[in-house]
Amino acid sequence: MKSLVWLRRDMRLKDQMALSYATQNSDEVYLAFVFDKVILDKLEDRKDHRLYFIYKTLEKLNEFLSKKNAGIYLLHGDPIDEIPKLAHKLKVERVCVNRDYEQYAKDRDSKVEKKLKDLSIEMLSFKDQVIFESSEILTGDGNFYKVFTPYKNSWLKELEKKEDAFSIRPVNVSKITYKNIKGYSKNITLDELGFEEADNIKKRDVNPSKTLKEFLKRIDRYHEDRDFPALDSTSHLSVYLRFGNISIRELVRSVRPTDTEGKKVWLSELVWRDFYSGFLDVHNNIENESYKYGSVEWDNDPKLIKAWKEGRTGVPIVDAGMRQLNQTGWMHNRVRMIVGSYLTKILQVDWRIGEKYFGEKLIDYDLASNNGGWQWCSSTGTDAAPYFRIFNPYRQSERFDKDAKYIKKFVPELEKLPPKYIHEPLKITEDIEKKFGIELDKDYPRPVADYKSNREKSIKMFKEASNA
Repeated sequence: MKSLVWLRRDMRLKDQMALSYATQNSDEVYLAFVFDKVILDKLEDRKDHRLYFIYKTLEKLNEFLSKKNAGIYLLHGDPIDEIPKLAHKLKVERVCVNRDYEQYAKDRDSKVEKKLKDLSIEMLSFKDQVIFESSEILTGDGNFYKVFTPYKNSWLKELEKKEDAFSIRPVNVSKITYKNIKGYSKNITLDELGFEEADNIKKRDVNPSKTLKEFLKRIDRYHEDRDFPALDSTSHLSVYLRFGNISIRELVRSVRPTDTEGKKVWLSELVWRDFYSGFLDVHNNIENESYKYGSVEWDNDPKLIKAWKEGRTGVPIVDAGMRQLNQTGWMHNRVRMIVGSYLTKILQVDWRIGEKYFGEKLIDYDLASNNGGWQWCSSTGTDAAPYFRIFNPYRQSERFDKDAKYIKKFVPELEKLPPKYIHEPLKITEDIEKKFGIELDKDYPRPVADYKSNREKSIKMFKEASNA
C-alpha cells in the first residue's frame, strides 16, 4: 500500500493525524506541498512574509528528511490539477489530508477528491487543526452555538469525556520516502514562485518547541499580563498554530491539568479558536457578510482609511499598533481590539476593509479567527461586543501602556513626551511642543477624528441599522 500525504496547514512530522494514519497503514508514504497559484496570484507583495515563512518551514523539513533519503515534493500550480497528477505518477492507492474548514478549501478538496476517484485513488481526510469540529459541540437542539460561554462550557465537558481528543499513534518517519520523477523536485526557488525573501522575518525560528517552552515558564501570569503590549507576556505561538508547525493537541496537553488561572485563561483563547472555526464552517457566508447589522451604512472615507493603515491617525496607541503590524507582520491582541474598534466605531469604516488589510499583513492570519475578531470589534458578529461598547483609545492607552513604552517603541517621534501627553495628545499646547521639541502636524499628526462626536455618531448609525 502506497499513500501520498498532502501537507497544508499541518507542516510538521509529529502529532499529525493524516501523516500518522498514512505511516501506520502504508508500506510507502510520499509527501507533497502545493504552492497554490490561485492564492499566490492574489498576493501583491513580492516579500510576503507568510509565503516566506512557509518556504522556510518546508526548507527545514526537507533538510531533515534528506538525511533519511526522503523529502517533500514541492509543486507550484492549482492543487486541483497537481495533486491528482502526482498521485497518479506515484501510483499511490490513496491521498491523506487533514481537513480545512474555509469554504475555498472545502470546495477545492471536493474537486480534488472527485478527480482522484476518477483515477481509482481514495482520498481520506482527518480532524487535525481543531480539538472539536463544528459537528461535535452542539446545542440541545442540534445546532452550532452562537454564544461563546455556553460553547466553552460544553467544549470543556466534552474534553473531560473524550481523552481520545489527544490520542494519536506516533508518526513512523521511516515509512516516508521519495523517488525521482521527471518534472518534480523537492527544491524550488522563491524566484520561481515569483517572490523574494521577507526581511522582517528572516530571524523567526520555524521550530516552535522553544517558544512553547519559554511561554510555559510565564503562563501562570498570563491572565494578569496578557493585556499589556509592552510586556512579553503572550505565547507568540499563533503563527506556528496557523501553519501547523505545532499541533493544537500539544498546546492543550501543555496546560493540563488546568490548575492555575493563567492556564485557564490561555486555554479559553484556544477554545475561542475552535469556536470561530466551527462558526465559519457552519456559516460560510460570514467570510464576506456581516452576521448581523448588515444594513449599517459605513462612511469608508479613503483619507481616514489611509491614515489608519499607515499609523498616522494622531491616536498614539492606534498608530503604534498599525506600525507594529506594518513593520513586523504581527500585532498584540489587546491592540488588535483597540485598532479594530477605532476603525469601525470612530472612523465608521466597514470591518471588511480592516479584515482585508490584516489579511495582507498578518503573518499569523487565520480567516476564521480574524473574521471573528473583526466582527466582534464591529458588533456585527456572533456574540460580538454590543454596538454601544466602543473602546476609548486614550483610556485604553493609559490603562494598558501606562508608561507609553509600547507606543514610544513604534512611534519614536513621541519619545521625548511624558506619558500623560501621549495618552492625551489633545492636551499638547504650543508651550508643550516647544518644551519637548515636537511640532504637531509636522512631526506627528493631530487626531484625524473627534472621539466623542464620532462615538455618538456610531451609536446612532447602529441604532438606525437595528430598526431597519
